[in-house]
Amino acid sequence: MKQTVILAGLTLLLTATGLSHATAQSENELATRAAFEAADQNGDGLIDEAELAHDTIEGFVAIDSDGNRSLESGELGADFQDAIAPMDGDGNGSLSFEEVMKRKLNQFKQADSNADGTLTIEEVLTHDGVQ
Repeated sequence: MKQTVILAGLTLLLTATGLSHATAQSENELATRAAFEAADQNGDGLIDEAELAHDTIEGFVAIDSDGNRSLESGELGADFQDAIAPMDGDGNGSLSFEEVMKRKLNQFKQADSNADGTLTIEEVLTHDGVQ
């Protein structure tokens, strides 16, 4: 998980420093591939809903620094302030695990282009606009 966060942070840094689109694109792909590998617990090259749930729980717990089972803007950072509102189903200004999981499952279903209940790296890259 830390590796994924570090790679994602590196991607944001490289993009912010004005490197070429192609470089940022390849860094985004590296970050996406690293995140995929971290979520693919059994190493079969696929992510199913159970692996998605496990990865989401690990990520949520790692970000929830105060342990209150809710993610506030201070834990997510200023860059994610605008992203909270569409996910905040109850409008309380924070994200519960249920709200995050609902979003992740919706994204999973959108990315699952062949509707087989699993995601390949190609489906994730295509859905994320990296490929």
